[in-house]
Amino acid sequence: MALRIHNRQRLVVVRTALIKKCLLQIMAYLDCADKDLSIVFASDHLIQALNRTYRQHDRPTNVLAFPQ
Repeated sequence: MALRIHNRQRLVVVRTALIKKCLLQIMAYLDCADKDLSIVFASDHLIQALNRTYRQHDRPTNVLAFPQ
């Protein structure tokens, strides 16, 4: 199992250790502790670029999800 959390923005303080702890508990509860999960906290500029590249929508969005 791999859990990766990346903070690629500077506007909001992200407590990655706390988020990782909570996500590990949630994954255990959902019986998917053996799965991989990656989360990126992104700036509006970065998520707009990703949204434009992968969904052809040239605007920021709240969430982008990709299957592995």
